[in-house]
Amino acid sequence: MEKTLPSEVSYCGHCRIQQKVDEKVDACVQCGKPTVTWFPLHEDETNALRKWKIKNGYLPPRRES
Repeated sequence: MEKTLPSEVSYCGHCRIQQKVDEKVDACVQCGKPTVTWFPLHEDETNALRKWKIKNGYLPPRRES
């Protein structure tokens, strides 16, 4: 039987883990850093990691041209 991905998860770029959104936590259960919403059916992990780095101050926000 094929395993399906959830449509929405919370993602921690530090631990590189996914958490169920229904857990209603804004922080990683392992390290406590803020998480971001990731839609694995529509975007790859690179986009989720970029959003996480911006939210946590590791990258400046992307400028709109």
